[in-house]
Amino acid sequence: MYNINKLIESIHKVKVPLEAIGLMIHFRDRNREIEGFFTNVIKYRGVSLIYGPRGAGKSTLAKVLEEEVKEVEGFNDLVFVRYTFEEETIRETQVRVPGLGIDILRELEDAANVNVSMDPITLGIKLIKPVTVLARALRNHSLRDKRVIVVYDDIDRFLRKYGGYEMLEAVANKIPDIIREHDV
Repeated sequence: MYNINKLIESIHKVKVPLEAIGLMIHFRDRNREIEGFFTNVIKYRGVSLIYGPRGAGKSTLAKVLEEEVKEVEGFNDLVFVRYTFEEETIRETQVRVPGLGIDILRELEDAANVNVSMDPITLGIKLIKPVTVLARALRNHSLRDKRVIVVYDDIDRFLRKYGGYEMLEAVANKIPDIIREHDV
């Protein structure tokens, strides 16, 4: 299946900024987390959360994995879609899905246009929309063999204004329904 050891070897060569200092260091000491991540990607279907305290390296791990799986042979079925939230809106969207046209990629980017001024129902629908667009695209373009990882980075800070975790739980509970509905 996946050559995780080769991926870890590749990741150890990546330099990342040390938080708050900007000093560039090699990304390392995350072998166990990387192995656990891929064990769960292979084993489970549905929604999973990566959590931990601020500054633990969750975002950096997701970004490094996203970049390095493109460089290491054997991860062709793995696709990352990452939305990075700020306190008021989405700061960054990274969408790379081989086999999808530019129109689908734009729709995925547009689906992420959310802000805290939306009412909670509209916000919930907007947070679910990227998964709906992806599921439909995977089904319509015969890409069901892809393992898609959607990262909502720093969503807890964004949702704090809504009492947060109830909205996050509602979104997480709706996603499996969408996946089943589109049979992907």
